[in-house]
Amino acid sequence: IDERLKTYVNDINSMSSSIAAINTQIARIQASGENANDLMDHRDALLNTMSSIVGINVIQRPSGMVAVYVGGQPVVDDQDSYILEAKSNPEKDGHIDIYWNSGEWYDKGINITERINSGTMQGEIKMRDEVITGYIPDLDDLARALVEESNTQHVPAQGLAPFETP
Repeated sequence: IDERLKTYVNDINSMSSSIAAINTQIARIQASGENANDLMDHRDALLNTMSSIVGINVIQRPSGMVAVYVGGQPVVDDQDSYILEAKSNPEKDGHIDIYWNSGEWYDKGINITERINSGTMQGEIKMRDEVITGYIPDLDDLARALVEESNTQHVPAQGLAPFETP
């Protein structure tokens, strides 16, 4: 699951960068009085793909540009894009958390994992943190029962016939 989360983060970062570049082109074309419908359609397709991966909020600007927010943090703001990072969290057995980063050298990022409330990423995180975690005690019990039963079956046979070497 963590590897898939890393892939989603890379995909979102790539789409964010593309959307920011398209925003710049749309603003330039619209400022000249022309129509940028093809670019807007392409941007909308990227936004639809992104929204299937993670819940987003999109704000349309008068310039034709959009701002895109994930977990309350901007991943696109007009012509600028910001990155998400997948970082290992030692408090969660090294599982991946999702961080928003402004790109500034001093920015350690903001953990937005708990703010991801829809999309495939949210389902993966819930599966990892709630569903699978809920089965671990049952799996531990099953493993313990298998070991005990296996030992019970082997104990009576021990020592009945001596092992002979050729």
